[in-house]
Amino acid sequence: MNRYQANNVNSAHQNSGFTNQNAKYKDKNVKSKNKTYFINELPTKIKYEIALIGRSNVGKSSLLNSILNEKTSRVSKKPGCTRWLGYYDFENVTLIDLPGYGYANVSKKQEALITVMVQKYILCGRIDELWILIDSRRGIMGLDIELINFVVNNDIPVKIISTKIDKKESKIIDANFRVSSKTKEGIHEIIDYIKHI
Repeated sequence: MNRYQANNVNSAHQNSGFTNQNAKYKDKNVKSKNKTYFINELPTKIKYEIALIGRSNVGKSSLLNSILNEKTSRVSKKPGCTRWLGYYDFENVTLIDLPGYGYANVSKKQEALITVMVQKYILCGRIDELWILIDSRRGIMGLDIELINFVVNNDIPVKIISTKIDKKESKIIDANFRVSSKTKEGIHEIIDYIKHI
């Protein structure tokens, strides 16, 4: 069965067992930053909303930190560190940090609940663009294709972000943006895109 196939979303979400945890940070470039496990606790949508998602350990947290120019998103070599919806509120755009998928360091039950949370967000009508991050060393894999098909079938605009392009093993991927959080290559293009939405 498709991992992202809609089924009994509300019931699974209500029984998730997750407790609400919010965290706020100070930053002159971002008006507010928070995280939550619950869709209904996201702030009222009044801005263009871009969500970021990708396989666990694809470099999503590093990319967010590069965009924000500070370490506010946890970076780890251990897959599956992001397990909530993080939101970063700019003047004209809100960035949503979604949990990764595939090889997450969580139990099967938690992984299923995280999938429901992500699926519910994608289908809730808020999202304007979904950025799918692809590790340039591995290319587009099965779960990536599954997710791409799911969002395209739900008429959600998608952009592909090729990450870790500084690595020797990196491959050329047909992508909207090619970035390295280590060398900062491609980061300016993403920031410029966000500024001009």
